[in-house]
Amino acid sequence: MANGYNPAVMLPPTQPTIEFGDLALAPCDILVIPVFEDDDLGDVDLDDATRAAVAEARARRELKGSPWEVVAFSRTSRPPRVLTLGLGKRDDVSIHRVAKHATAAGLAARQRGASLCAYVVRQPMAPARMQQALAEGFSLAAFDVDAYKTAPREAAPLTHVRLVAAAGVAPQGAAIRRGAIV
Repeated sequence: MANGYNPAVMLPPTQPTIEFGDLALAPCDILVIPVFEDDDLGDVDLDDATRAAVAEARARRELKGSPWEVVAFSRTSRPPRVLTLGLGKRDDVSIHRVAKHATAAGLAARQRGASLCAYVVRQPMAPARMQQALAEGFSLAAFDVDAYKTAPREAAPLTHVRLVAAAGVAPQGAAIRRGAIV
């Protein structure tokens, strides 16, 4: 048992609750919006201040929608923080990229101390298999590897993910439940 490591100790699984719902009905610490290249976010329900902040970031070329590009915004309303995460070209979106994107979103939320995360599900993420990939990605992001390290990073546990439907997206509950069983 050198350095406090005891292989006989089993750690509890770190599985977040993943569900579809309305952003206004449940509190969350951070809202993650996937952003495509040349995207106006017209299908995403944003307040005027957030939409203006996103437009300013676009004008400064800080927000381009490139894959894995992260831009954070603070707000005075709930949720207090908005994170845009680039997804690349809309035509290049695949199941694999969606799963990796959800993992990146979950890790970015944890790094910022957010345990309750909301994520906007947009087209082309409407099909059941895409939503299953989202749930798989968030489940992977919740796994805490720090428990096996001598010096943890102090990332927040990801306990709840609320998937919020953008215009034209229908919840696929069975697919999300399948994806959460990683």
